[in-house]
Amino acid sequence: MLAMYGGNIGLDQAEAMLISKIAQAHGGKTLSGDKDTIGQLPMDGIPIAAITCRPRQVAALVRFADEICEHASRAGRHHIAAGTLPDHNKLFHYYASSVRGAVCIPNGCFKLHLAINTKYLLASYPLPPDAAGVSAEKYLIDDVLDRIVKLDCERRYCNQFLDPGLQTNELDVCIELMEDREERPSIWVLAEVDRYSFRIPAKEGYPGAQDAWRDGMPELKGLTLAGRAKEGWKK
Repeated sequence: MLAMYGGNIGLDQAEAMLISKIAQAHGGKTLSGDKDTIGQLPMDGIPIAAITCRPRQVAALVRFADEICEHASRAGRHHIAAGTLPDHNKLFHYYASSVRGAVCIPNGCFKLHLAINTKYLLASYPLPPDAAGVSAEKYLIDDVLDRIVKLDCERRYCNQFLDPGLQTNELDVCIELMEDREERPSIWVLAEVDRYSFRIPAKEGYPGAQDAWRDGMPELKGLTLAGRAKEGWKK
């Protein structure tokens, strides 16, 4: 049907090739091994039909948007509640279910709000096997912080190709630790037992994420929080 009405993008080689190049810049490395995949795209101002396309800005927008799109709506809530998640999927779905908000505000700050149930902090979870078939394990909070490091790294990288009005200047992160509590007989609520709030200011450069902000929160580690959770969560 698309081909009948001239809507088959495969018939427009110029546009198809440009989209392909933008998609290839979504991550990984170039053929020469360079991590600066967006920087290898054609210079801004490529004419396509009656418009001028800016491939670097499009690639940066798509790449950063993909980085921030994981939130509670993408979690398998039914499987979480039923306890039927495959082991190798638990980390992602527990993380996604914890993201309460991820939004850019007008001053160029990106706000990330997580609420993590302490029952998910008790144990480590297997990662998908690597190329050699070996599967390591990881605690949820360690995975959360690693994802924040990657988010900041991608934010700084994509900023290089975005107009000033589209750039994010810093990350504002809030991590709430929540515990199931019986408020009344058979009435359970989530109660906050601890909270960590911090900002990651603007930095230049990519790759090599700078995560010195983690040094100020030595207690925010998998083994440490697992121990606190097992003890009944005392501050």
